[in-house]
Amino acid sequence: VFRCKVYDQYASSEGAPFVTECKNQVLHIELASGVFEHFEADSNEVLVTSFTSYGTPLIRYRIGDAMKMSDCQRCDCGMASPVVEEIQGRKTDYLYKPDGAKISGANVSNLFKNMPNALIRAQAIQDKFDQIKIKLQIDESLYKKEYDELLRDEFLHKFGPEASIIIEHVDDIPR
Repeated sequence: VFRCKVYDQYASSEGAPFVTECKNQVLHIELASGVFEHFEADSNEVLVTSFTSYGTPLIRYRIGDAMKMSDCQRCDCGMASPVVEEIQGRKTDYLYKPDGAKISGANVSNLFKNMPNALIRAQAIQDKFDQIKIKLQIDESLYKKEYDELLRDEFLHKFGPEASIIIEHVDDIPR
């Protein structure tokens, strides 16, 4: 639509260093934003040290993401920063929309952020693409029945009207 080239970028909600694509479609670590290092020698999982997170310092933080660094440290674009060969992503739990699209555990946890402070624990379980069971351990002195509909609306907004959302109140959710 805009008749321009689209560039790739890696970032995380935790505040990890940025990786951006140059004009040659090569991924570079933005060293001013932080550094990556491999967690173990035979693993592509990275630890991050961020130079941009001020609230909580991230120093050698195990973020759960994996990336393959390139042996090539120079690019024809002239940028002299480490090159990333492949961003492999994060090992995490997912729920699925009825159409098969993945929703990460981090995005699922955000669906609880507007809930009043009356939840002790929550668990989302999916055995079918079109159905999600939400188990809630609640503080009965604070929880109101209408909170179920607030949560159901959040899930339906994310997963679509085809999804069946079942909310079950339980006495305990084992850790």
